Amino acid sequence: MASCEFPKAFGKVRGTLSEARKQDIKGRWYTEKLVAYVTPSGKQKIRIQKYYDRPGTISDKERGLRKRFSDAARFYSALTEEDKERYHRLWRKDNLKYNGKKYATLRGYIVARFYAYDIIETNKG
Repeated sequence: MASCEFPKAFGKVRGTLSEARKQDIKGRWYTEKLVAYVTPSGKQKIRIQKYYDRPGTISDKERGLRKRFSDAARFYSALTEEDKERYHRLWRKDNLKYNGKKYATLRGYIVARFYAYDIIETNKG
């Protein structure tokens, strides 16, 4: 990380200044980015970030987990306000916990119940 000062006409510069694909000694490919940002105190900084490529293809197990997560998200999005209120009452009654784990958000609580196949009947017509 380095401090820098751009000409005043540029203002405070933020974002990617340059990007390049490179290969390390072990033969792994990565993207190297030169990123400018501004600290909360107003100082201009620049840093180099490396993003390594994924080492392989997506396995069937991971594909299944991704599908299950998208199904849970779709389930939450399809809930009516009445259904969310019913879950909210249960969440509050259980002191924000489900199966011993505390959830900071109602969405997290509902997704955890979805994963455990412990969903309540919804009011769909």
